[in-house]
Amino acid sequence: MLSDAIALARSFGLESELFFDAISGSASDSAYARGKGARILAGNRTPQFALNALLKDLRLAQATAGSPGANLLLDALERLFTAASDHGHGNEDVVWVYDAIDAQTSGKG
Repeated sequence: MLSDAIALARSFGLESELFFDAISGSASDSAYARGKGARILAGNRTPQFALNALLKDLRLAQATAGSPGANLLLDALERLFTAASDHGHGNEDVVWVYDAIDAQTSGKG
């Protein structure tokens, strides 16, 4: 996920812009990565797709997957997005799950 890649780079003390240099020309380089990454770097929280809307979709996917714990990835994503929403980022763009990841990687959360 883009948000955790940028947060991880920052946790190692790397300039976030270097992340984009690193993915340039690779399979990870995309208009989405560059556009959403630019939103993180600029601090643009205006939602294109609100974090709470994605959280609703994750919960629907979990319900479809069956019993609790049936899909470890969905469960982990739901916990992460719930933490971000609980910290007041629910109405911001989905990339602001970055704040929850940054808090975890920096020991602030």
